[in-house]
Amino acid sequence: MAKKGAGGTLSIKPNSRVLVGMTGGLASTVAAFLLKGQGFKVLGLGIQFFPQSDKAKDEQILGDFCHVKALEDAKSVCDALDIPFYAVDAQSEFQARILDQVATSRLEGRFFSTCMECHKIKFRLLQEKAKKLDCQFIATGHFAKIYHGTTNEAVQIHSSKDEENDQSHLLAKVDPKNVKNLILPLGDLKKEELMEVADRYQLKYLKRSKRTESCFFSGEKISHYIENRAHPSLSKSVSFFDGEEQRPLGSSEQGIHCFFIGQQGVQPSDKGHRINASFVVTEICLESRRVILGERKKLEKRRIKVERLRFDESFDRTKPRSLYVRFEEGPGYKCTLFFKNNDTALLELSESIYNKGKGHVAVFYNSLSKKARILGRGTVE
Repeated sequence: MAKKGAGGTLSIKPNSRVLVGMTGGLASTVAAFLLKGQGFKVLGLGIQFFPQSDKAKDEQILGDFCHVKALEDAKSVCDALDIPFYAVDAQSEFQARILDQVATSRLEGRFFSTCMECHKIKFRLLQEKAKKLDCQFIATGHFAKIYHGTTNEAVQIHSSKDEENDQSHLLAKVDPKNVKNLILPLGDLKKEELMEVADRYQLKYLKRSKRTESCFFSGEKISHYIENRAHPSLSKSVSFFDGEEQRPLGSSEQGIHCFFIGQQGVQPSDKGHRINASFVVTEICLESRRVILGERKKLEKRRIKVERLRFDESFDRTKPRSLYVRFEEGPGYKCTLFFKNNDTALLELSESIYNKGKGHVAVFYNSLSKKARILGRGTVE
């Protein structure tokens, strides 16, 4: 058996063992089912990132995918598929590399790409467990395509057939060595087709509420999480300022952790001031405990500085490049990259976009069509 690639094939022997990342949801369930039908020896792996304690329930900032209950759900799906199930406890690493960074980024007024960082952890853990279980391949239920070239060619990640649900950009920061033996069985399917497969074969899976690009809830729940773990000084009141006119707009008894870039509806605690309802948070100054507000247009940009660029060595950076860019959420845009050096560039977009400030990850493609190839990535600064 051989899986076609852009410049070669991924050699697959009969009865090869594949470890599938399982959430218990529709996509991973159908992925495991399809691989089993193709003759693979399929094993399932669930990863616990967040504790399911009473306190964690009260502060829950995640969706349904990373708790102990999620592992139980994934195991029940694997039992129904008659495949072995294994689990990995990644709570400590998740705390250090994700939750702590969410808190730090919120206080610095930066965006933190939780999903992309989570994917780096997930794929590394999949590879480590696959090696221990003598699995030749790993697989997930992502809506994306992967092309395995010849020995000297890098693996290529492409967008899927399902443009609406495409998840290729979430793999942009995964270490290439952790996708060298990756199989993505859903790359040529649409979500509606997955549901048809599940219905036709009466597959058991967990029906959850619609998932957003980020597992994290925003707003008050993240603020509550930070407050319960931070130094008491964090809860001191903050001052509001008009960023355009540089005048005070009152204060709030809420701590600075309760505010984030793009936040709407901010009003002071004191009754002597009333903030324009159209204002949003445009800047957060941690040291001075100031929250700067202004019109929404202050966060609309066409030119963005991008650093920590990562492209293939063969990518020509000696001249401006016309590309396409996607961020963690939302549509793609036509753009031009003007390179300052190998690490930094000015990103000029075809139109102004809203609230893509510091910390956002820009993923660059060769087009916005189906099967578009990821060329590289960078971080907005």
